[in-house]
Amino acid sequence: MNKICIIPVREGSQRVKLKNFRVFDEAKNQSLLDRKIEQLTEFYTNSEIIISSSSNMAYETAKKHSVKFSERIENYSNSTTPWPAVVNHILTNINSPPETIVTWALCTSPFFSRYQEAYNSFVSNDSKDSLISVYKRRTFFLKEDGTPINFNPSFWHPYSQKLEPYYEITGACFIATLNDMLKWSYWFGPNPYLLETDYFESLDIDEMADFNASTKLLGIDNV
Repeated sequence: MNKICIIPVREGSQRVKLKNFRVFDEAKNQSLLDRKIEQLTEFYTNSEIIISSSSNMAYETAKKHSVKFSERIENYSNSTTPWPAVVNHILTNINSPPETIVTWALCTSPFFSRYQEAYNSFVSNDSKDSLISVYKRRTFFLKEDGTPINFNPSFWHPYSQKLEPYYEITGACFIATLNDMLKWSYWFGPNPYLLETDYFESLDIDEMADFNASTKLLGIDNV
């Protein structure tokens, strides 16, 4: 069964300059992209890992690690093009058979590395059309206007452990067949398997505070 893993990378992060390329782990002199490639090579071969980007820095990183590079035209590397169009552009440029099992792995989840487990969970659950990494939350949510989303206030206020759980998409891992992703123009379908992550695995680097806090966790046991 063919499998590949796509790492989508942009150079022009708006909130953290050169987020995927700046040094994240000083002890190893690794960027977030270097770290993600290292995690993926525990399961995927170098020829199965594909960096999709319009960035020359990403191209040089692909050469350094001897992984594949798929050039993305600039129009599909901004923050304005609709994401389904970006997904289709990336997938149609990789030249893989339609039955190929595709994993998307984002650099911004530096503490998730269970890609073999994720792959095995997907292929062993025939009733599911895709897989998403998620973080279970049992907490109290409000809309912007203060209206409760998942609980009733006042006399009916529940204890948090009795709340219906919500599942936050972490962005660490998405899996489905190439054919299905092209059909949906998206990472996952209407009936996904939810792969639960722990707190550290769920961490997503979006802002500079996330980046700085995550660097402090490096080297801590069980992280």
